[in-house]
Formats: sequence, structure tokens, C-alpha cells
Amino acid sequence: CNNNQLEYLCEKSFIGESAIYDTTGKLIANLGSQSFAIGKNIIPVNRILPAGVYILTIKSDTENITKKFMVE
Repeated sequence: CNNNQLEYLCEKSFIGESAIYDTTGKLIANLGSQSFAIGKNIIPVNRILPAGVYILTIKSDTENITKKFMVE
């Protein structure tokens, strides 16, 4: 997480719902729906996350992606 945004690399194009959870499964931020294109995508977080480990989820009709990331 850098400058209140996440970078995500996609292998296909789709529209997905993004959210951030802590490691206990508690919802930290619902980031809403956005279009993802092939290549690098920027996901705006729009809040300061305290230092720790988080889980980004991206869900659509065809995709169900979970990525762990750290804020230092």
C-alpha cells in the first residue's frame, strides 16, 4: 500500500468489487466496484491504514482473488 493506493496486475479484463480485510476477517474498507484492465491497475484506498497485514479481495462473476499485503 503506497500513497493510499494499491497496485494490482491483471491477466484479464473484468469488473470487480474490491475490499480490504484484516487477518481476522474483519472488513476494514469496502473499495467498491471498478474496472480492471490487463496489466497494472491502481486501486484507490482513500484512507490511512495502520501498520499491519491486510487481505485484499477482488470478486466478480468470473474472478475471486485474494492477495495479502503489508503496511509498514
